[in-house]
Amino acid sequence: MNNNMNGLNKNGNEKIKIPKEFEDQVEKESEIILIKENFFEKYTGGSEIFKIMTECNEFGNKLHEKYPKDYSSYSLYHVLIGGTPPPGCKNFDFPGDDSVYEFFQKLKTEHGIEYEK
Repeated sequence: MNNNMNGLNKNGNEKIKIPKEFEDQVEKESEIILIKENFFEKYTGGSEIFKIMTECNEFGNKLHEKYPKDYSSYSLYHVLIGGTPPPGCKNFDFPGDDSVYEFFQKLKTEHGIEYEK
């Protein structure tokens, strides 16, 4: 378990404890952010990062079209597009093949991204 999950921030200072029922969601959101950071580190300045960002944009557009009334009520949609989920998002991730978490797992595998959780 990384410091983000044990109640400590990056500097080792105590931070707000995450309620148990949200730990899995926070872990998945943190993992997506790590994957995105690793893409930028691995492909800085290259055309590959443009390709990955285009894939993310196209996936976001697909979700926007498929869920026009409530796409913005999904926390991971905001993480996908580089935003911050607003307070009160009533959903976490999309179901099945529309899962943002699974989309990033696929990208991670395709591009050989490795990182320490």
